[in-house]
Amino acid sequence: MALAEGYSRGTHFRTKEIPEAPDAQYHGAFVLDPKPGVFDGVANFDFASLYPSVFTTFNVSPDTFVPHDDAPGFDPSKLTTCPRFEIEGEAVGGSIFMREPLGVLPTIYKRVADERRRCKLEMAKYAVDSGEWWRWKREEYAYKQLGLSIYGCMGSVYSRYFNADVAEAVTLTSQFLIRATMIRAKELGYESLYGDTDSVFLKMPETAAADFLKEAAKLYEEIAARSGCAKNLIELEYEQYFSRIALLKKKRYFGRLVVQKGRPADRIEVKGLESQRSDGIAVTRRVQRDLMKGIVKDGWDESVVRRLLLKIREGVFSGSLTADECAVTSTLTKAPSAYKLRTPHVELAKRMEAEGREVYVGSKIAYVVIDGRKPPLETLSVEEYVASGAKYDPYYFWMMNLLCHSRPLYK
Repeated sequence: MALAEGYSRGTHFRTKEIPEAPDAQYHGAFVLDPKPGVFDGVANFDFASLYPSVFTTFNVSPDTFVPHDDAPGFDPSKLTTCPRFEIEGEAVGGSIFMREPLGVLPTIYKRVADERRRCKLEMAKYAVDSGEWWRWKREEYAYKQLGLSIYGCMGSVYSRYFNADVAEAVTLTSQFLIRATMIRAKELGYESLYGDTDSVFLKMPETAAADFLKEAAKLYEEIAARSGCAKNLIELEYEQYFSRIALLKKKRYFGRLVVQKGRPADRIEVKGLESQRSDGIAVTRRVQRDLMKGIVKDGWDESVVRRLLLKIREGVFSGSLTADECAVTSTLTKAPSAYKLRTPHVELAKRMEAEGREVYVGSKIAYVVIDGRKPPLETLSVEEYVASGAKYDPYYFWMMNLLCHSRPLYK
């Protein structure tokens, strides 16, 4: 699509010779590490398609890029200039692009976005989860991924559209926007608890979220106008509201969600924790879910959490866990013979192959640790464990799994 659009304009994006060890370092996404703790009343705002809206608003494209040395030869009113700011004392940003015509890559994105909107309109004609609804949903998702891949074309050294200055213009402008959003929030009295790439978590009353969106919209209009953009397409969306949220570290949090995309909700939202994974140990996932529910929904205090953990510990050391509860499940990500390390699930998979049983990439291999005092772990398959009447190692399950994965939640 981009090649054809370029040809129609007399621009040819030529295949580039790539060095054996390409060096294309440039500033990436912004991350404000979360403030660890439990907080009441937190709104999560997301930028709508941040990178695409940046390169469309600022007309960021390899064919519209203007090197600083060439800028004096242009009419300033016909240029857009990305925001310039400082990161740890270093001046960054300020890349320059022609305001018109719309660049090749923004043009392609606009077409893709139009097709995605068309699919959404078609989806709205049918009952959710019906065959026709899913037909348009799949097409809409395909266009979504195609749109996201456009920045990948700019940022990959192996792409004919690659230009480090152009790719960095997108990431730095995005950084500036999320930083500016946090500054505006602070001016209004709201604390920024966490920010990552295109989202920000702000401590504020739920009733203040709609007004903050209006403030953010005015801010982005001001930035676009100062930068000489023809039109602002930067938009912040009110994604979620948590009555209580526990922030652990980057991409790891859980909270009681009470608003989802403007609609009432009541569920525990979890990101990056073991309770979401199908790998691991079933009882560990259950204990995590119980702890999370208690912390953010039931309002447990520290003493209640400690009593729950002591009760679980008693159950573990009494030997009462069933085979399903204490089985460790790991997924094969490659053929067993391709692994260099002799991990328990790989060794078990090799035994299964030797017995003529089917094993493939993606297979979930379940085993029970009966002695975890030192490597290599002594393990049995679940079938062997049940048949032999063996006992799991309670110290291993408590210290290396249950306590290990529970401690970050209540600390």
